[in-house]
Amino acid sequence: MLVRKKVNDPDIYFITPFRNVRAGFHELLLRRQDLLVELGIVDKAQREWVNTRSGTIHTFQGKEAERVTHFPSADGNTLTKLKPR
Repeated sequence: MLVRKKVNDPDIYFITPFRNVRAGFHELLLRRQDLLVELGIVDKAQREWVNTRSGTIHTFQGKEAERVTHFPSADGNTLTKLKPR
């Protein structure tokens, strides 16, 4: 949706329930560099953006963002099954 709306460098947090899910999500996002580029996140900034925009609930306590997406529960295998539309 963010790509379709041409949102540039979105103010969004991706909250995961566990560190292993966060790690899998980081890998997924970094493999999809094309998606990050479409969001206006390029080159060296990609890893930093992914690291600062996704994490466990403890990472984001006391922080605010325009959008927040929460993975209610999943394991590392769930993320590998996600496919882009």
